[in-house]
Amino acid sequence: MSFFKKLFGKGDRPEPVRPAKPIGANLPPPKDPAEDPNLIRVYDAYGRELFISKEEWRKNVLPGSIQSNWNKPDELYNIIVSSLNDGFRTDVLAAAEQLFKIDPHPARGACV
Repeated sequence: MSFFKKLFGKGDRPEPVRPAKPIGANLPPPKDPAEDPNLIRVYDAYGRELFISKEEWRKNVLPGSIQSNWNKPDELYNIIVSSLNDGFRTDVLAAAEQLFKIDPHPARGACV
């Protein structure tokens, strides 16, 4: 083979290197946890968004929140309303009765 054919000819050239697919490229995109009806959106002390299961919220978080705000009508009202929106009606009955007793706004306590 001549020198020019080596330089300019279509000899045995190596195939170009193609980038590999990234790991997990064939996996479906992760689901948005905000769309899961069994999860509740919460925020930690630093304002970071987290998601926990409704059952975990019902057993571990809600009773402590109610107890720590038992004699604070504004905070107790907020907990009751958010719990009602999340579907925990039976879990806040005692708190609603307590709010009715201590609320300085009788109409709000009566409605809840």
